[in-house]
This record gives sequence, C-alpha cells and structure tokens, in this order.
Amino acid sequence: MMTDLDWLINQFPEEAIFYQGRYFQVKRYGEHQFALSISEPGPCGDKTPHPILKFRYQNHQLAYSYFADFVVSPMVTVYAATENLPFFKEKMAETVSEFMTVFPKEELN
Repeated sequence: MMTDLDWLINQFPEEAIFYQGRYFQVKRYGEHQFALSISEPGPCGDKTPHPILKFRYQNHQLAYSYFADFVVSPMVTVYAATENLPFFKEKMAETVSEFMTVFPKEELN
C-alpha cells in the first residue's frame, strides 16, 4: 500500500505549486534524498521556507536530516539526532498532512 509520503515523492510535480499564497514543493536531491518544502514568497521572488524538512527515504525507511522554519520568530533550525526523533516525527506528520489537505491524491492524477 502506498503511503501519503510515497505518493508525494512519486507523484508530486518537480516544480513548486503556488496555492493560497504559498509554494508547495517536493525537492529531490539525487537518489533517495528529499525535502518537503512549504514556502512563503518574498519581495524579490525568493521563497522563505515555512517549513522545510529534509530526509532520506529508501525501501520505506525514513531517515531525517534537517528541519527549518525561517518565518517563525525565533527561526527554527534542527539537525536530526536520536534525542529529537519525536520532534521530527511530529513535523513530518504535520507537513505531509498539510500537503495532502491542499493536494488530495485524486486531484493531481
């Protein structure tokens, strides 16, 4: 059975999708390296992550690497470590849920 994360990695377009004032993007950094990014547009055409979550995903095995949110104050940047695994699991669930709320599977097919 395909999980929501599998679906996002395999089906979400390469280009960011602008929806309701934010950019949604599944970034691919070579083999098995990904990031889920929700960004706010900046004044110069830039995109400010709110948030971005980087991870490795292979054979349904997930390894977190980095989380950042540059819109909140104070800004949040967290590198994955054993002690903050619950933080990463929570942020992954929130981010995937936000993607799936905005882009239900049947709408992108």
